[in-house]
Amino acid sequence: MEQLSVFARFFDGKIFREELLCLLFLPGRTTGEIIFNKLTQFFDRNGLDMSIIVSVVTDGAPSMVGHRQGLLNLRLQGKNHTVADMYEAIEAFRSKLQLLERDIQGRKLHFPRLREHCEKNKTQEDPAMKDFVCRLAENFKERFENSPKLLGEILLFVRQPFSVASDGQWTAEAKKLVPSIYEAALQMEILEMGTSDLLKAQHKDALVSDFWINVVPQARFKNTRDIAMLLLTMFPSTYICESAFSSMNAIKSQDRNRLTDSHLGQCLRIATTEYRPDIRKIASSRRSHFSH
Repeated sequence: MEQLSVFARFFDGKIFREELLCLLFLPGRTTGEIIFNKLTQFFDRNGLDMSIIVSVVTDGAPSMVGHRQGLLNLRLQGKNHTVADMYEAIEAFRSKLQLLERDIQGRKLHFPRLREHCEKNKTQEDPAMKDFVCRLAENFKERFENSPKLLGEILLFVRQPFSVASDGQWTAEAKKLVPSIYEAALQMEILEMGTSDLLKAQHKDALVSDFWINVVPQARFKNTRDIAMLLLTMFPSTYICESAFSSMNAIKSQDRNRLTDSHLGQCLRIATTEYRPDIRKIASSRRSHFSH
């Protein structure tokens, strides 16, 4: 039987968390329609509103996205990344591939062994090598063609809020992304932030998420903070799913062949959670009963 791990990234009032929402079991075929119906039933059963979902990230299974999709950049492995980090890494890697395409047909600064071979044998580079780099660039482009199209200025705003224009096109795009914001007020807030030496000083020493959570006051900068918090709530990668697969393989060993579906979900939740229970406090609140 196939299993579908569903994780949620959310702000709990203090920090952003990534936690297992549910483990759904899918008997028989696993088409996109069946998966959607299972998710809808889970949300309805637990009184959850699907309209508050900001974005959806999948691991690239055909039934989830319709074609192959994935991630090639190790910079996005691990926790505590943001969607701004993802776009930065993608664009940087895309630029590097374009540079390699030009370089392999020119000075070959990034292909020293190939350059030595060509100089030694008085030959040009193998067409197959040029084709490989070109196909790699094209493959990378295809993998991210369906990723959300966010203006670079919106992402720049999250990382460097003092570097964007208050009346740029990005504020209109931000309004489309977060319809509840007041665009005119947003522009005024950007201007006010840009004149705050205190915020600029605190921004230098804070992580992106910490800056928006703990430094920027909600009452004073409601619209700017709403945009930033929405973007920071988006999953930057599928790392949490990949780590869950490893945990599930360790849990479902041949020595645990009587593990029930319910217990599997509970074990996976314990293995992947970021919560750290205070065992002493929990134990002290319970009364122990000893046998006589």
